[in-house]
Amino acid sequence: MNASSFILLLMLILLILHKLEFAGVKGIFEDALSLKNTITIRGAAAVCVILTHTGVIPFYKHGFLFVGIFFFFSGYGLMLSLKKKPGYLKGFFRNRLPSVIVPYYTMNIFYIIALFGLGFTPTIDMVFRSFFLPMMKRSLFITSAWYVIAIVLFYVFFGIFFRYFKFFKAFLLTALGIAIYCMLCRHFGRSISWYGTTSLFLLGILFAQYYSKIYAIIRKKHFILSILMLLLFINGVIVDHQARGLLKFFTHQISCSFFVLFIITLLYKFHIKSSLLAFWGKVSYELYIAHHLVILFLNNSTINPPWKNSVYCLHWDSRIGVALSTVAIATLIAFIMNRINQKLLSSLKKSSESLTVKS
Repeated sequence: MNASSFILLLMLILLILHKLEFAGVKGIFEDALSLKNTITIRGAAAVCVILTHTGVIPFYKHGFLFVGIFFFFSGYGLMLSLKKKPGYLKGFFRNRLPSVIVPYYTMNIFYIIALFGLGFTPTIDMVFRSFFLPMMKRSLFITSAWYVIAIVLFYVFFGIFFRYFKFFKAFLLTALGIAIYCMLCRHFGRSISWYGTTSLFLLGILFAQYYSKIYAIIRKKHFILSILMLLLFINGVIVDHQARGLLKFFTHQISCSFFVLFIITLLYKFHIKSSLLAFWGKVSYELYIAHHLVILFLNNSTINPPWKNSVYCLHWDSRIGVALSTVAIATLIAFIMNRINQKLLSSLKKSSESLTVKS
């Protein structure tokens, strides 16, 4: 890692530490996993994903760790809502799925228009695959949109199984559904990035279901747990680096689990009060699916359209420029797309409510 990348990494650390609140040596924050805190962490994770994809931080091959944060908090949020909100699963698909699918389709349209601007003309077959057959090879314009496919399926599993079965059976069936998704990914020749962190969704569900017991343990053994999670994470990354084939799948899941658990132990000691990270967190989904488009634009000469970019082959100084520009431009696009998506989702909700009243 050269001086430029070190400076960029230091800037990110300072951003996270900005207005950091410490609970004290013996204290912990009871609201560590509040919505406000998790949004901030999502923002940090989204930016870290961009920095890994532009190759400017030393562990760029381990970007899956930050994606695991999204899966964990998705599972955690769903289970927590189910426990606290009576009738939560009534209208679940109508309320939850559009918030994931609508941004994907609007961004897909944006990508297609942008590719024309780059001099690449998508075929009808490519467009059809991207919209309706995203699991197939060479079908995604948005290379990071595999997450959209995964999370939609996981929402479907959760919405069906947890509505009709009690926790234990519903959890096992959801785990089975996710396992089938992983096998399909391998069958269709998808890379491990598509399925290497899927267990974090299940971990989030378990964390929410048994939160009281877990919190009691964290409160008593916080320091020991933090050190243990850190050591297990480091060991997991070392093993994962050497693993190959099917073993890589398990080392990905294990190392990512310990990483996320370590981050959670930190949240019980520290509150991150960065307004910028909070803003990124609110548009983290759009930021995540938009950043590859920006990389394509900034790295036009290396495009192998529309799925690959060779930003890792660039000189370090070039990477720094690409990284900073990607974060800035992707933030602007994410903000605009978020506003558009909110209006579309609001219109869909009103239409749905109108149809429900009429029926």
